[in-house]
Amino acid sequence: MSLFDLLKENVDTIKKKLAGIAPSTTIPESEKKYYQPDSYYKTKIFEGTMLVKEVIPFERRKETSIPSRNGLYVPEILMLHFCHKYPNPKRGYPGYWWFKYGIRDVGSVFKSLEERGFITLNDSTQKYVLTDFGKIELEENEYVPYMHRHSTYTNFTVWDLNLMLGAGDKSNYMEVINKRNTELIKANNTNNEEFMVDLKEINPTMHKKLEEQDVQLSLIKEAEAKYEYDKNLDTLIEFWEGIWANGGLKFNGSRWTFRLPDLYIKAKQYTNALDLVYKIKNTKDVYPDKSDRYIEKIEKYILKSKERDRYELIASENIVNDGGEAETYENELINRFGYYENMTCPNCDTQLEKVPKQRGKCPCCKEPIYVVKSYIEADKSMLLNQHEKEALKKYRETFFYFKRLSINLHSLGITKNDYEKVKEKLGSKFSYRDVVWNLMNTKSLEEFHNKKLGLHRNVHQQMGQFLEDENNYKAALQQYLYITYLDVNGCSNRDKIYPLSRCFEISTGLVAPGILKAIVKCMEKCDMNIDNLREEFMELEKRNLPTPITVGQSWNRFQREYNKLYCEK
Repeated sequence: MSLFDLLKENVDTIKKKLAGIAPSTTIPESEKKYYQPDSYYKTKIFEGTMLVKEVIPFERRKETSIPSRNGLYVPEILMLHFCHKYPNPKRGYPGYWWFKYGIRDVGSVFKSLEERGFITLNDSTQKYVLTDFGKIELEENEYVPYMHRHSTYTNFTVWDLNLMLGAGDKSNYMEVINKRNTELIKANNTNNEEFMVDLKEINPTMHKKLEEQDVQLSLIKEAEAKYEYDKNLDTLIEFWEGIWANGGLKFNGSRWTFRLPDLYIKAKQYTNALDLVYKIKNTKDVYPDKSDRYIEKIEKYILKSKERDRYELIASENIVNDGGEAETYENELINRFGYYENMTCPNCDTQLEKVPKQRGKCPCCKEPIYVVKSYIEADKSMLLNQHEKEALKKYRETFFYFKRLSINLHSLGITKNDYEKVKEKLGSKFSYRDVVWNLMNTKSLEEFHNKKLGLHRNVHQQMGQFLEDENNYKAALQQYLYITYLDVNGCSNRDKIYPLSRCFEISTGLVAPGILKAIVKCMEKCDMNIDNLREEFMELEKRNLPTPITVGQSWNRFQREYNKLYCEK
């Protein structure tokens, strides 16, 4: 290495330290492909929030932790447990090696374990395996992989447990964990009781809210414990339906929020699952991306099931509909040709000796014949010509479009009665599009007026989707840019009494991947570049919202995320 290269490397290291990034100078070039970009490995996490936390490097951890009988520290023991995945990890080195255990150059520590005789490279798999020495070491320190797997179930870390167990025998680690958990829970309960007594005097409203949360959580745990015992899925679904029928969860928590959709999926009640996830997406502003993943997953289940093969609609699916056109057209086809069993060519009415399984040609007129499944009678199919097949496909697409649109409107709290009232008020010269837009626009203003900016944001997401469905990509883009501006500023739901400036929580701000993807799609449809997009984004200044982050600063954050995903490949 030349003097210039050495100086350049030192300058780069200093720059990274000043930027709060862990140095990576010891990582060989051949290994760097297994890591995230250097900017990922921050020396502090949640910086700028009350949850800010310093990442403690492994070398510093050694000073305050106890090595095993054979001289290994916590992360080295965990590496024995995971050694079969290395070297050359298929999905790269997970971030926890740095953020939890303070190791930046993971490969070098594995190499050190190999040199010390704990692991060896298998010739056939080219992956590490434990030596006998390594197996004994791992058996004596089972607490490390256990704590790694169960870190969310304890109130202390593996580093704390390491000090509690000391230098001696560690086989009693479960007793130590249970004892410490019990002590912490007891102390927390005592502190909580004292806090609740004080809170009742200081803020009775908040006291009541927290008390209701505690009661609901206790009921949930009781119902879940009962299910673990009797495995009665129907009873548990009924319990959770009661929770949602009475205002839903009184607290945020990803697992419990999506518990009923999970149960519906387990029971193959896919329509119920889809309805509820749309409701969650549009009434809870904390899990938009997870909701999108659930919707995508459930729709795939529905496509594979017979549940979608029907024209019956429940109330939440029937706010706006196709007027029965798809079902009427299919009935006409059935009345003319009957079902598959009639074996009649749909082109020339010739009686067929043999019918195709999916597609074929009539031996008489040589025209194509298509076998299409009926949505009216289960397990029945029709023989159609090309024109009829394409016409039926369009009718069905329209039917399911209105069904999906109805579910979206229902999730915003809009009913069939609301739709009919606005339709009557506007008059017959206005289309369903005008009625739907009026309803969503009114809902947007209502949520904004009530200081429910999270819900207001979700309404605009549905408006964007509606505009996309209408191929109005420029208007859809404007909706998605507005959503991004709100998201970056951490829009939240507040009580009406709060000033608008208190409806933003900057620590929760983000650029939602789903919205970013929608923006890119609309850009492509509108043939826009990043400069055009910036001009469109800066138009948001006209809204004069009292956000903690300005429109210009919000754009900078958006552009960083955009560049990361679409320009740095």
